[in-house]
Amino acid sequence: MSNAGNHWWMVDLKRKYLVRNVYVANRADCCASRLRDFDILVTLDRPVPEYALDVTPDNTCIHKTGSMMLGEKRNFTCASPIVGNFVIITKPGNSEALTLCEVQVYGSKAPDQFNDFNFRKQGNRNHLVEKYETVKKRSDIECARICRPDDKCEGFVYNGIVCDLYTVNTSPFFAPTNYYKKLQPMPDERV
Repeated sequence: MSNAGNHWWMVDLKRKYLVRNVYVANRADCCASRLRDFDILVTLDRPVPEYALDVTPDNTCIHKTGSMMLGEKRNFTCASPIVGNFVIITKPGNSEALTLCEVQVYGSKAPDQFNDFNFRKQGNRNHLVEKYETVKKRSDIECARICRPDDKCEGFVYNGIVCDLYTVNTSPFFAPTNYYKKLQPMPDERV
């Protein structure tokens, strides 16, 4: 679909998923160059109107520069998993048509509770961790998106304004009630 030179494709996943990979197949018959310079976005809310997309680092799975080859199939891995209901492929500012042969989305169901995001609330007890970084974020989910791919990060505390990230240490730290500990990752499934 398009409007004002912004061509896009969107799928409604019908529930929240933690999206990790998006598989894209280009046409094999012609027009391979149409699938170039695009963004794969994951959002919680349906863009209204659909062509008014807000491309930010928080919702961008991947930015692909250049074109895909005729019949090429590629699995794009998000820089960090993104929670969303909608997956959008867009060519912002490009008047050339967007053509896709196949799209598959991979991830795990994003639950309403945080323990399904591979974190468990484990406050009011001692942990062998120390704070190593503080970052300003808008939600505990954004904190999890920073901590999850960081091997150094063992958990975090979110106070409504900032995330305090914690790493392994030998000194006990009595965690506040809003301390989230990283767990082992859940396997992905095709959405």
